[in-house]
Amino acid sequence: MALVPPRSAWLRLVVLGVVIVAITVVAVGTDPPSGEQVRAEVRDAGVLGLGVFVLLYVGLALAPVPKNVASVAAGAVFGLATGFGVVLVSAVLGASIAFWIARVLGRDAVERYTGARAARVDAVIVRHGVLGIVLLRLVPLVPYTALNYLAGLSALRWWHYLVGSSVGMVPGTAALVGIGAYGTDPGSLPFISAAVGLALLAGLGIVVARVRAGPAGDPPEPSSA
Repeated sequence: MALVPPRSAWLRLVVLGVVIVAITVVAVGTDPPSGEQVRAEVRDAGVLGLGVFVLLYVGLALAPVPKNVASVAAGAVFGLATGFGVVLVSAVLGASIAFWIARVLGRDAVERYTGARAARVDAVIVRHGVLGIVLLRLVPLVPYTALNYLAGLSALRWWHYLVGSSVGMVPGTAALVGIGAYGTDPGSLPFISAAVGLALLAGLGIVVARVRAGPAGDPPEPSSA
């Protein structure tokens, strides 16, 4: 006898979908201000400008839109040190909120109705724990928002995700913010170092993906760890 899906599970799944769609529509439909406007407003706002940027970045973190531009902009507006700190805090906070949105609203429904696919994602993330999240965060090509929601739908512990994300996002954040901070002088050593670092991270992701896939492109064997 087939089980009838509980109404609450459907409701949680629908609410999660509505939240993601609404955030995406707002993010895509809003015209971003120019760089000069942002700099002027931040200078006038002082500490309040930092708080506004954090809120904006967290909002972007919940939607499937590019966040790298915001990281580069933070470097241009705040400089390397302040920009790095505000972006890292914003990214970790946004990742945590997305994680809990998915866990509270969507986990039961997704596990019930997606079956093996959700189970495979869950197994990959949980098997490697903190180290797996660190490696995924090191690769700029891995979708930031998708990983947030998928981790929330998995059985991964939140504090594992918090630690892994905090550590793994440090190199990429430093590279992106550095590009923004020294973008007016692309021939300078700091700019070149940031650009090379970002390229190395992308290359690392490609190498890791190929090694994990094996010579024939087959999925890797499950680890016994």
